[in-house]
Amino acid sequence: MLRCCTVHCGVRDSASPRQKSFLLTSQWYPEVNLNFSMLFSSMQIVIQMDRATKRIEPWKIAVIVVSVIVGLALIIGLITFFLCHDQDRYYSASFLITNVKYNPQYERQTTELFRHLSQDIETMISAVFKGSFLSKRYIRSHVVSLSPDPGGVLASVVLVFKFASADSKAMSWGHVNSVLRRRLKTSSIFLNVDQSTLRLTGKCLRFVFLAWNLFLILC
Repeated sequence: MLRCCTVHCGVRDSASPRQKSFLLTSQWYPEVNLNFSMLFSSMQIVIQMDRATKRIEPWKIAVIVVSVIVGLALIIGLITFFLCHDQDRYYSASFLITNVKYNPQYERQTTELFRHLSQDIETMISAVFKGSFLSKRYIRSHVVSLSPDPGGVLASVVLVFKFASADSKAMSWGHVNSVLRRRLKTSSIFLNVDQSTLRLTGKCLRFVFLAWNLFLILC
């Protein structure tokens, strides 16, 4: 009777007791067999990964470490450069000079009258900013044009500053505008500037300034 039951369950009499136990367990508890298979596969993967790690030569590990360090250094350097380096910023200012009558020779930038009045205006602008907290930021100014106006001569000037790239453009413009309006009253000794006509914009194109420098060099 016991033999029939054993054959019915699929276990041979010739099998060892350990094999009989494993086969019976596999047939009656299939989930145990599944878990055992998954565990065995995981162990094989871990063993293969461990062997692959051991196969990496020391110089390859050194190259990987050095590459990571160099990459991090480059990223940090670029971030520091873009946040801390200075950049030129250009502003366009215009104002009316009331104590100078317009002369047709002001139309040409090569005339002596244009150069003399331009020099006086640039000297006045330099005095405005060199005596302020923007003295280290101010670079130079150039008179671009002198236009006729019923009240005198309308001057258009390009102002060049050097600000940190991380500084807000709106804040930089606010500093330049406030200093120009406050100190222009006391710095204009020979030239009378109508404060109500003063305009300052940060939309001056850089190529205008470069073209003007090239023109001065050629002349």
